[in-house]
Amino acid sequence: MLVDLYAMIELDATFGVPIANLRQNPAEEHPARKIFEAGANAVWAMEYGGQQGAAGDWTRIHRTSDEGDPWALFWERVATLTKIGALIFEPWIYDGEPFDAEPLFPVDPAAHYPIQNVDKITALTRSAYAAAAELAGERTYLLDRAEGDILVPLPTHHRPPEVRGVAKLRIEADTPGRRRAYAQRMERIDAYSEAFAILKLDAENGRFDKPLRVFRPASRP
Repeated sequence: MLVDLYAMIELDATFGVPIANLRQNPAEEHPARKIFEAGANAVWAMEYGGQQGAAGDWTRIHRTSDEGDPWALFWERVATLTKIGALIFEPWIYDGEPFDAEPLFPVDPAAHYPIQNVDKITALTRSAYAAAAELAGERTYLLDRAEGDILVPLPTHHRPPEVRGVAKLRIEADTPGRRRAYAQRMERIDAYSEAFAILKLDAENGRFDKPLRVFRPASRP
């Protein structure tokens, strides 16, 4: 299975297995929900789930013909790879529910808890929350309704986003493709961190008419 997973790695910012093939799903009972709008932006609340999903021809060799539970062997192998640390699932915000939706940026579902060493992903998640809190203003009860959720401000016209766990291999070969993917990843983290900081500042100054704008290196004026 490990060989199959390495063969499927996509050379995009996630540098992981396509979510159509293997993923950690959002919580079914708590789909992404728009908790409020503020001018040109809306704030979405999402809960990272613990249920995994998989599909594709690659799964056949890892399943059995047992009519009771043909997927038992498959998930046992996934669990083993996860237990030994070879496979991890990294939460990412996608720009929609379809499997071909664009991955926007990684998030840390535990960002609300005190952490001694804050990395860029935790800082980005907290920056998104801070921007959402500033957009809410005195309406703090709106945030209370989504306590513990991942909050992400997006332009009001944006379709419902989705949080999914990208299957990633712990050991990544140092290849040109991996380096390009890592560069894309860091560009997205930096670009969204800056965008949320600007959005928060705009809200502090009463400018709710300016939607979230993400400037990536190629799109900077």
